[in-house]
Amino acid sequence: MAPNAAQPPRAPVPVPDANGALRDDHNGTPPPGTHADGDFLADAHPIEPSFRHFAESLSDLVWSARPDGATDFYNRRFLEFVGRGQEEMSGWAWTGIVHPEDVETAVRTWQHAAATGGEYELEFRLRRYDGEYRWHRSRGSASRDEAGRITRWFGTCTDIDDRRRAEAALRESEGRFRALMEQAPFAVQVFSPDGRTLRVNRAWEELWGVTLEAVADYNVLADPQLEARGILPLLRRVFAGETLRLPIHRYDPEETVPGRTRHSDPTRWIETIAYPVKDADGRVLEVVVIHRDVTARRRAEDALHQEEQRLRLALEAGRMGHWDWDIPTGRLAWSDNLEEVHGLPPGTFDGTMEGFRRLIHPEDVERLETAIGRSIEEGSGYDTEFRIVRPDGSIAWMMGKGRAFLDESGRAVRMAGFGMDITERKRAEEARRQIERRFARFMQHLPGLAWIKDSRGRYVYANDDAMRAFGAARDTLYGRTDDEVFPPETAALFRENDRRALESGAGIRTIESLEHADGTVRHSLVSKFPIPIPGTDPGENDGQGEVLVGGMAIDITDRLEMESALKEADRRKDEFLATLAHELRNPLAPIRNGLQILQMAGGDPSILDEARTLMERQVAHMVRLIDDLLDVSRITRDRLELRRERVDLANVIGAAVETSRPLIEASRHRLAVALPPGPIPVDADPTRLAQVFANLLNNAAKYTEPGGQIVLEAELRGDEVIATVRDDGVGIPPELLPRVFDLFMQVDRSLERSQGGLGIGLTLVRRLVEMHGGSIEARSDGRGRGSAFVVRLPLAGPPEGTVPAGGEPGAGLRSGGGSDSASRRRILVVDDNRDSADTLARLLGLTGHEARTANDGGEAVAIAEEYRPEVILLDIGLPVMNGYEVARTIRSRPWGRNVVIVALTGWGQDGDRRQSQEAGIDHHLVKPVDPRVLRELLARPDRIRPG
Repeated sequence: MAPNAAQPPRAPVPVPDANGALRDDHNGTPPPGTHADGDFLADAHPIEPSFRHFAESLSDLVWSARPDGATDFYNRRFLEFVGRGQEEMSGWAWTGIVHPEDVETAVRTWQHAAATGGEYELEFRLRRYDGEYRWHRSRGSASRDEAGRITRWFGTCTDIDDRRRAEAALRESEGRFRALMEQAPFAVQVFSPDGRTLRVNRAWEELWGVTLEAVADYNVLADPQLEARGILPLLRRVFAGETLRLPIHRYDPEETVPGRTRHSDPTRWIETIAYPVKDADGRVLEVVVIHRDVTARRRAEDALHQEEQRLRLALEAGRMGHWDWDIPTGRLAWSDNLEEVHGLPPGTFDGTMEGFRRLIHPEDVERLETAIGRSIEEGSGYDTEFRIVRPDGSIAWMMGKGRAFLDESGRAVRMAGFGMDITERKRAEEARRQIERRFARFMQHLPGLAWIKDSRGRYVYANDDAMRAFGAARDTLYGRTDDEVFPPETAALFRENDRRALESGAGIRTIESLEHADGTVRHSLVSKFPIPIPGTDPGENDGQGEVLVGGMAIDITDRLEMESALKEADRRKDEFLATLAHELRNPLAPIRNGLQILQMAGGDPSILDEARTLMERQVAHMVRLIDDLLDVSRITRDRLELRRERVDLANVIGAAVETSRPLIEASRHRLAVALPPGPIPVDADPTRLAQVFANLLNNAAKYTEPGGQIVLEAELRGDEVIATVRDDGVGIPPELLPRVFDLFMQVDRSLERSQGGLGIGLTLVRRLVEMHGGSIEARSDGRGRGSAFVVRLPLAGPPEGTVPAGGEPGAGLRSGGGSDSASRRRILVVDDNRDSADTLARLLGLTGHEARTANDGGEAVAIAEEYRPEVILLDIGLPVMNGYEVARTIRSRPWGRNVVIVALTGWGQDGDRRQSQEAGIDHHLVKPVDPRVLRELLARPDRIRPG
């Protein structure tokens, strides 16, 4: 059927020619997938009855067409929709019911299907019988014969108009929603059901100071901060389907989305409403959270609450009371505190106006009654001050405020108001003049600068300190501004701080710098504050205006320098702790390796001896580190003690050289020692003084390249000896020379040597030298040019007797072999660390002694009672009874009085040693103990009490 004449013109489309083949209106070329000969039509398959029956049972519009696309069947549903019969719709009449804008697309789609696959699907509009176009989805497929030729087309048209309209409406609604979101004055955030942010509006980005892209990976349901605030449990309920108004919360924007949000206001209060968006089945599709910034309201409420609290406190503290006067009856009701203010016992006021008049000072009665009469006559308020006479004869000042209330006829029937004791205020006013006289005196004696400027920035007052600092006399300073007194930069800063102080209303504190008249730059903590002048307006008082600017300054130059020094010390401390951790770990690695070697070496004596030597060396290194730390602790608390004796410095230096020789030889250094002939007597602690020179030699060895030269020389000069340790090593940068002896001071890491160290050795050296009455100085010509440390010590005076010959510290300690039978001891080892107790007992057994162990204080006493040891090696930190209690208990037994008790502990402070002595402990050794020291102690009869 041809298109209806009333339809708008169509785009050219293919139509069947006289032979039944399709021709294109443009050029007459048959479309692809069809045949030009009429014989092909004869091959078209007829429509089977079963298909007709099936098609009529469907609710969709069903059609069938011949191979050339000409339709020859429509089901009843289709014909009812278009309002036409089968004959009218046969052939290409279907193009007449397709919307003109969709015809060409429909035909081209069918042509493409005929040429390629025989199937197609598209959406277009069909005209209903009433002329309304409705959207349909058309699906078509071809049936083919054995040769692959199309024999028939089958297809359906499904009405999708409602869906298309809903989609359009949804798009329109979505557009409106987005526009509304963007224009909304409140922040909107839309989440997916799994907690990710889908959309936000501009107000949200402004509220939180972050964009949507910046929170792409943020999940609100996994935010621990919201969990801690108690917000996340509420949000989970919303994500489960509830609509909730969340409690108002205070947020810090820098924590809301941690590390991402930024806002100029550091803390704000937010009101939140959250609701889910669900589908028809009740499933949550999205969650919408609306935020509203209520900071201003909350702050206003807080301010109002504070004002109410202040008012309540003022009423309670201001000795105020209220009254109510019934004018027709004359009854005057007072609050209880008014009786107290008037000095009346509770309940004694008679409740009449006459009774009130009797309390008023006679000179003020008339004035008060005039004020009350005017208020009654005019129906207005009254405000007056008057005196009262209390029953004890004392006079007090009252302030009365009230208002008259009129009835319908305009007659005053009631007055109510407040009365307040203002005696103190009156006294203050009376004393104000005296205070003002004292003001100048007070300002002159402030521990700092003080000044006042008028509203135009002109000085109207300055104390003497301020004028000295400003370099101006009073007559040249008053009336001048900062621009007329100070350099431009200084004046600009002062003006800006004045402005901030005035705008703040409460004043500010800041730091200002000023070059004083003597040329020094001083830093001050400055307080600047507004000083209101009651009863004045701008322009009055010779331009003074109603607000002055006061200032006070306290010099904090020394404090700032100290803070800077403390920060530097803290930085050095951190570096020291890092170095300490490094140095303490270093020996642990070879010790652990040595243990592995001992386990794996079998019986090879050379390997075992090498491993033992390595481990002893590393343990000794750790002990030296700990000893240095203990010495630093004693020095910082002034608890380091010297055991002075007259010694020859040559012997001390010899001991130091022997101590440092392994490190010097390991680096292949050349060491030259040059001492003056004869003895060099000094009054010193030989051990500590040897520590000084050993540390200096070690320092030289560590900071000198392998194969370097080290010189230790001494000379006598007057009544002192000057000893110098010099090297040709890496040197000391000039900027570090003044600080090389500071605690925690670290040389630049590029100068560190593989031997390591804690960097506290020079601190110990300086303190020890100073404790001996000497001094030390560091010298260097710079990086790479070596260094020298010069020690000056006073020589000892003439000896009163024979000077004991000094020797190397520890010369009497020899390793030796096992003890003979005469020196075999019964020893009890007490330590709660079983490994420590067992290994020490085994070591004692290998050296010929008999040893048993105990692991707590109670067990130690019990075993000692039965074992009767000659020596007890006693740990202090023990369970059940500590080491001090064990020692006291054993000393209380008759058999325990001659037992030698040796404390073997990690506690080595002076207080720990004193407690050991008080508990009856003979010797106090600090772990780890050198086995040679222990062997020497056990081998010397004079050190062991007879059993």
